[in-house]
Amino acid sequence: MMFLTCNMYFMISFCSFLSSNYFPRFPSSLVSSRAAALEQFKSLGAEPLEVDIQESGEGQGGYAKEMSKEFIEAEMKLFAKQCQEVDILISTALIPGRRAPILITKPMVESMKDGSVVVDLAAEAGGNIETTVPGELSVHKGVTHIGYTDLPSRLPTQSSTLYSNNITKLLRAISPDKENFHLDVKEVFDYGTMDHVVRGSIVMQDGRNLFPAPQPNNVPTAAPPKTKTVQEIAAEKAAHISPFRATLTTASMYTGGIGTLLGLGLSAPNAAFTQMVTTFGLAGIVGYHTVWGVTPALHSPLMSVTNAISGWWRRGGVGL
Repeated sequence: MMFLTCNMYFMISFCSFLSSNYFPRFPSSLVSSRAAALEQFKSLGAEPLEVDIQESGEGQGGYAKEMSKEFIEAEMKLFAKQCQEVDILISTALIPGRRAPILITKPMVESMKDGSVVVDLAAEAGGNIETTVPGELSVHKGVTHIGYTDLPSRLPTQSSTLYSNNITKLLRAISPDKENFHLDVKEVFDYGTMDHVVRGSIVMQDGRNLFPAPQPNNVPTAAPPKTKTVQEIAAEKAAHISPFRATLTTASMYTGGIGTLLGLGLSAPNAAFTQMVTTFGLAGIVGYHTVWGVTPALHSPLMSVTNAISGWWRRGGVGL
């Protein structure tokens, strides 16, 4: 999708309206009360547009915290000012388990230019825009409101349309002739051009194998690797752990553990105590290798280990 000659205003909340990020004149400006989110948007080329009050919106677990009354009032003033300038406004501020907060009031909408468009992605939870009609496409004072609550179910159609459009454009690039499909195969072409893309897509023509495609001209060369200094090489060698040292460390840990178990067995008051300690030690060894062998496929490594520990606790409880 491409937007030309229009100002865009994004209001994106990480679980709270009180921590909103929005893009006036996308993608050059934004406001964020969370430093982490601010850094992420900066990486996309956005520039910070800050309110007068300095306050951190960082909460526990990566979520936003509730901001002060003064900060919220300053944000609302900024919202009102931006509504008079932008042509497109997209809002998706949500709070888990609660109604979506009202970010754009009725007077703000009425201050927008005729023909402006607002997209309320939080319409399913009531909407961030006061004049949004959840589930409908409506117009208020010349401003079009998109308040659909089934946007996820509309994505397959859009995805299929975009993909088919890409395939169509590729076929038209291969054969510009609208009446007959024909390709004039080029064996000499420049890197990064349309001829480069088309030639690499052709496998066979008129019974002739055309794969693989010849190397293009003007291929950019990679920058030569930076030569490491003596200090950097020495630091890498010092940080490197040899296989012998790693094996020695592991063997020492197991030797110490077995020695501790033998000591507890010799000083144990009865046989039941020795059996319990032995079971506990073996369970610790097995649990260590099992938990730290979990592949973080769906979550971060820390979350994967936490889930594995929780699962083994439940399994142990069921076993007992």
